[in-house]
Amino acid sequence: MKQTARTTEEWEHEQQQMRWVLEEMLPTLQYFCNLEKLETAVLEEQEIEKKVPLLTQGDASRKAYQEAMLAYIRESRIALNTGKELPCMPDIRDFATACPDKSYKEQVMEELLRRVKTYGVGRSLGDVLDGMLPDKLAKALLQALHKSPGDGTEILQEDRWRNDLADQIKGKKLHIRKVSDFDKAQVTTGGVALSELQADTLELIKYPGIYVTGELADVDGICGGYNLQWAWSSGHLAGQSAACALKTKIRSRS
Repeated sequence: MKQTARTTEEWEHEQQQMRWVLEEMLPTLQYFCNLEKLETAVLEEQEIEKKVPLLTQGDASRKAYQEAMLAYIRESRIALNTGKELPCMPDIRDFATACPDKSYKEQVMEELLRRVKTYGVGRSLGDVLDGMLPDKLAKALLQALHKSPGDGTEILQEDRWRNDLADQIKGKKLHIRKVSDFDKAQVTTGGVALSELQADTLELIKYPGIYVTGELADVDGICGGYNLQWAWSSGHLAGQSAACALKTKIRSRS
C-alpha cells in the first residue's frame, strides 16, 4: 500500500509539472519570442530610416512611438522575469499626426532621384533600390515596367520613369500563386481535435489506451521551435500517462 501511495503521489506531481509546462512555461516562452520579434522589427525600421530619412523626415511622432515600443518591450521582459503585471502596449493612435504636405509618392520620386545622383548614372537599378526595397520585391516591381535590376539608372532621370516606378512601389498588388513544396514545410495542420482528447493525459476519450502526440493532434505553431516543443512535451505527457495506466492495469491483475 505504501508503494501504491508513493507512485500515485509521483504521478500527481508529474501531472502538475506537465500542466505547468503547457499552461505557464510555453505561453511565457512564446511571449518572450513575440517580444524579441517585435524588438527586431522596431530596430530594423530604425535602421531603414537612417538609410532612407526621406520617408520619415520630420516625423517625430513615429520616432516617439518606436521609443515607446522599445520601452514597453524592456518593461515586459522585467515583468515576465519577476512575475509582475505586464504593462499595456502603446497605442499607435496616441502618436498619430496629420499627413505631411508632400504625398508618399512625391517623396518616393524625390528619393529615387536623390539616389541616382548619389550613386551615379553608371550604377544599376538594383543598386539604387538596394536598402530601399527587398531584392525580390524590387525585381518584381521592375519586371512590371519591363526592366530588370541589372539595367542602368539613366531612365530614372526622367520624370515619367520615376513616376511609373513610384506608382509600382506605392500600389503594386502581388498575388500568391503557390507555396513551397511539402519538403520545405515546418509543420502540417489538422489532426485529431483536442476536444477528443483527455487534456491531462492526451488519451483518446472514445478509445481508451490510445494516446495522441505531436502533429497527430490538431496543434500547429507559427514556426518550428513551437512545434518541436509541443512534440517533446506532448510525447512526454502521453508516455508518462501510458506507463502509469499500464502500471495500474498490472496492479489490478495481481
